Amino acid sequence: MRLRPSRLSATLLLMVTAVSGIQAAEIAKGLSLDGYSDTILTYTNEPHQPGGPSLAGQQTDLVDFSSMAKLKVGWHPNERIAGQVSVLFGNDSTNQATLSESWMSVQVTSDLSWTMGRYLNHQGWIGPEPMALYRVQSSTIGYADIYGNDPLGTYLDWAPKDGPLAIQFHVTNGWFDPKDTANDTSVDRSATDHRRSDLGLGLNFTITPCQEVHLELEAAWDPSSSQPEASLTGKLPSDIVQLGLHTTVNGGDAWTFAGEVIHRWSVNGAVDEYGTATTRHDLNWLLVVNRKLPASFPSGSLTGMFQQVHSQWDNARPAPAISEFSAALLTNPLDTDRLGVNVEVAYVRVEGDRAATPNGTTTISLEALVVLP
Repeated sequence: MRLRPSRLSATLLLMVTAVSGIQAAEIAKGLSLDGYSDTILTYTNEPHQPGGPSLAGQQTDLVDFSSMAKLKVGWHPNERIAGQVSVLFGNDSTNQATLSESWMSVQVTSDLSWTMGRYLNHQGWIGPEPMALYRVQSSTIGYADIYGNDPLGTYLDWAPKDGPLAIQFHVTNGWFDPKDTANDTSVDRSATDHRRSDLGLGLNFTITPCQEVHLELEAAWDPSSSQPEASLTGKLPSDIVQLGLHTTVNGGDAWTFAGEVIHRWSVNGAVDEYGTATTRHDLNWLLVVNRKLPASFPSGSLTGMFQQVHSQWDNARPAPAISEFSAALLTNPLDTDRLGVNVEVAYVRVEGDRAATPNGTTTISLEALVVLP
């Protein structure tokens, strides 16, 4: 029996719908959707900066809300293939959505995987997302700035499942110039532009001698295509070499200890604020102690953290240093890791040639963190 055109169209539509439904169901099996919403109320008491325009002893009180959110869509159709796209909202003053992650990963063998795209920075102990910070603010002194940008590139990850050692080898646009994360391939060849003509190289060693100890050694080399001049005051010089070492130790069920040290060399004709060609050294280090609250208290933990940022040019001037002391109370009022209500107090001390005399800033933060879904 021949079908009328109307019946034929209806039949074809049903067939296409059925096939599309099967394909959608197959795709949906590997899809995941998650993210977070992070809102912080911050109060800052900033003492008068000596030599500033205000009267001696005058203080500045600042209070404001800030909010950030992230939405992640992952695809993991089988054991060998994975991909993810993440969009970040409220990361800067424009409140525009920005692409945070866009990568694909292939499990080449049981021990070796290959990833390519835009991915979260692998450098540093402080986590790139609020769920892994052990506190409210990642830092009030810009400590994590030394980690650089989230890279755009590719890496190989060799991680034997039963072995204590894992190695990552990264090839990226670079880590320390914001333009390295942009898709614009045009190059300004003037000396005031740090566009790359060479790719950055990174190497990570992860050592886990036992379940309680986690150790990472990180190295990054980020060359630049231009030779800096005195006009580049305040910008990064041409070649960056950075080494980092951090460790996390779990002391039983209640205690966590961590430490980190990062040293950056800015070399090959770096220019200081006086226009003098020299080499700059940046040294950051931190110590962390975290204690889970006793069972008689609501679910959560207490964190104490010390951070210091230290910069030195190759000359006789004193090296500026900024130190931060912070204490944070992290709580899960509904006894779930999907909701966090956290409070933190941080005190900052500035020394060296960044201030005529040492001074301090106090920051109090209240956070409401919701993890989706």
